[in-house]
Amino acid sequence: VTLPGGTISYIYDATGVKLEKKLTEGINVTKTLYAGNYVYKKVNSNAEELKFFNQPEGYVEYNGGSFNYVYNYTDHLGNIRLSYTDINQNNSNPVNLKIAEENNYYPFGLNHKGYNDDGNGYGSSAAKKYKFGGKELQDDNIGGNSLDWYDVSARNYDPALGRWMNLDPLAEQMRRHSPYNYAFNNPIYWIDPDGMAPLDIWKLEQNGSLVWVAEDKTKDIIYSTNANGNITEDSNKLELEKGSITGEFSTKNSEGVVVKNEETANSLLTFSADNLDGQNGNAVEMGSVTAFSEVGDSKSVVITSKSPEGVSVPEAALELISEGYKDRVNSEHSHPGNTELSKIPSGYASDGKRYPSQDLDGDGKSAEFMNNKTKNKGTHTMYHPQTKKTTVFDEKSYRKIN
Repeated sequence: VTLPGGTISYIYDATGVKLEKKLTEGINVTKTLYAGNYVYKKVNSNAEELKFFNQPEGYVEYNGGSFNYVYNYTDHLGNIRLSYTDINQNNSNPVNLKIAEENNYYPFGLNHKGYNDDGNGYGSSAAKKYKFGGKELQDDNIGGNSLDWYDVSARNYDPALGRWMNLDPLAEQMRRHSPYNYAFNNPIYWIDPDGMAPLDIWKLEQNGSLVWVAEDKTKDIIYSTNANGNITEDSNKLELEKGSITGEFSTKNSEGVVVKNEETANSLLTFSADNLDGQNGNAVEMGSVTAFSEVGDSKSVVITSKSPEGVSVPEAALELISEGYKDRVNSEHSHPGNTELSKIPSGYASDGKRYPSQDLDGDGKSAEFMNNKTKNKGTHTMYHPQTKKTTVFDEKSYRKIN
């Protein structure tokens, strides 16, 4: 990166991990070296000097032969809000706590001005660069100029604009959104810890909506909720691989999420339906759609009707088809409740067959619609959560498979 007065260059390894940042101003060269949790600085020909290393509650500053512990208060979005230290550093009374740094942010990450405490010299200046989302602010001054954006692994983020400075590497998975948007333009609801896709821990609301709760560094976890929408010790949970939920999805009549693949969609639908079957939680009809392109790519979504019936699976399928997934569509939806009609797909005669002359609406007609819109026929199933039975159906008939 070239600025008036100098340049900033970065070195990464083959997996994208940053190893070095080099600032060049005339004959002066300052390097920041990243070795896992350890950060070093090297000025011109001087020896490398350890500046700090991370610890679970903050960081440890190296200062003139001594190691000083600094503790971070981090909010629910991963933003470092307050850093403090015991200036006695003796692990015993009397404790003399001092604020090393305070940060307050606008929703998209720009720092408030005028009252953030700089800590009067306490703490490491190198560690204080880590702020919004726990990421490093690139505010190095070269000739009175600075970038003032965050290095967020896969991309660079400008909090003054609320936009990424680079294209989204996963843009094709979130075609409804600008490839430069940050956190789907909702940084209070979503986080994006690596610049790829927003990652979340979710709770399943009683209307079938998924609501973000907090970040988990190892898994994606979805919790059921009680009638008040709260997670309790009795909540059920579904654990998925980290990054299984990759985006949001909506149509005119439904909303939901984009997930990693069809297997994930089926798991999430089953979990949601089991916890919203009218006996466990409200009665809410859920649906999932996986659409395939002619070259084998696919996109999977899970949606809610927010009501006991009428989840718009064909509408979601049509949206995916419009995005280029035209080879075939597989779908599944749930029927909450425990009536005899809830246990079978809708739109069929009493003998389990569908007669076009009767022009019955329902699941059979939906299957016909989706199959007519794609090159090949897909598989369509209905799940009844109270009996744990699955029924496969098409435009002609249905049959239970378990």
